[in-house]
Amino acid sequence: MLHSLLEAKGTRVLHIAFSKSAQKELAKAGVEAPLLESLMTRFAPREVKIEGPEFEGYDLEELAYYDLRRYHLKKEEAKDLAARFVKTYEAYFREEEVDVVMALGDKPLYAATAFAVAEKLSLAKLHFEPGNFAGTMALDPRGVNYSGFISHLPLPEEIDRTKLENFIDEFHAGGKTRKVDRGLFHPYQIAGKMVDYLGELHPFRKRHPALRRRTPTTQAVRMFFAKLANTISRRGLQEPELPEKFIFLPLQVHDDVQVLVHSPLVWDMRELVKVCLGALPPGYSLVVKEHPAEVGRYSFSTDAEISQAEKLILLPKANVYALIRKAEAVVTLNSTVGVEALTFYKPVVTLGNALYGGRGITIDVTSLDELSQALARAVDWRPDKELVDKFLYLLIFQYLYRGDFHQPQAEVSEPIVEAILNAARKRQDCSED
Repeated sequence: MLHSLLEAKGTRVLHIAFSKSAQKELAKAGVEAPLLESLMTRFAPREVKIEGPEFEGYDLEELAYYDLRRYHLKKEEAKDLAARFVKTYEAYFREEEVDVVMALGDKPLYAATAFAVAEKLSLAKLHFEPGNFAGTMALDPRGVNYSGFISHLPLPEEIDRTKLENFIDEFHAGGKTRKVDRGLFHPYQIAGKMVDYLGELHPFRKRHPALRRRTPTTQAVRMFFAKLANTISRRGLQEPELPEKFIFLPLQVHDDVQVLVHSPLVWDMRELVKVCLGALPPGYSLVVKEHPAEVGRYSFSTDAEISQAEKLILLPKANVYALIRKAEAVVTLNSTVGVEALTFYKPVVTLGNALYGGRGITIDVTSLDELSQALARAVDWRPDKELVDKFLYLLIFQYLYRGDFHQPQAEVSEPIVEAILNAARKRQDCSED
């Protein structure tokens, strides 16, 4: 783990566990981590007066925006929860004399409030997330995905084309098997998933709205068995029969930040399918691939507009790369599949805010009224290869880090360690000034 690599450099590393299972996993690696529940009980055990001076400078509603939408909270309970997170982090960071704050993502309440506190206390901050390619990580002081620096960095003037071509060739070769959704559960996960779906057993979940189970029990049970059947089934391990001319639509996780925060036009996957069906060019079909984590969530068969659509092929499991290769174009909100499609130089139509959008290498839709025209244009259009190569080079070699936060190897994680240490040094230098 990065924990041991950082401590080997003389750095004290603290963790906060958001569940007992996470706490146990850290304990297996010899890392002690307090539960967030324990810290909140200690520093913010009850409702706080959010109008008080201690929350000046914090936009509590904005900090809670993602969780408010994801968990269907009332504004006041969302703001109260954000205030308790803020109060807890402020006290804990001061007590432990923290220099750098790191968290997965940027919009979930646990991360948004931590970074807001870091800004108030003039601490360094680093957002991290798995990268767009296997074995890569994003580490960004600004945010992740569309919110990160990558959306604002200029394209490089010169690139090493051989280096890029070798990476893409290796990426495509690995994708022949890696991108087949062979299953959604490992056997040891099944019991845990069933408990998670059927029970609100932990009292902390009941006390804190943002930790409530957000999937109705009947839907959760249906999803469980749909995913289990999809795991067992061999359907999709071979390439399906596809129409001669089609547009590929990969669905996304319904409550992902990319959907709820960065997709202003449409954020419901069922509605997205309908919108794309209605905008298809004459003679084209729409091939829809369900997201592995969402199989069974949507009862497409009960929606007549979708189930009776002659030009729709719905796939719960398939090789994404095979679909990209054969598609005339790819339409997406802002999925990583858009980046993957660019490695094949396929036309990509975006309906949301994507880190690869706005550079002339995609067709970006700013109103649903534009979608029909955009798809008609896409099937006869090819992006500028030179611009695509420059973007991919920027993303792969100048932005993303090699490594894995869970199982890093020293040789690939050293740049990540140095980035964290540099952030700490800058913070300490500023505090000394």
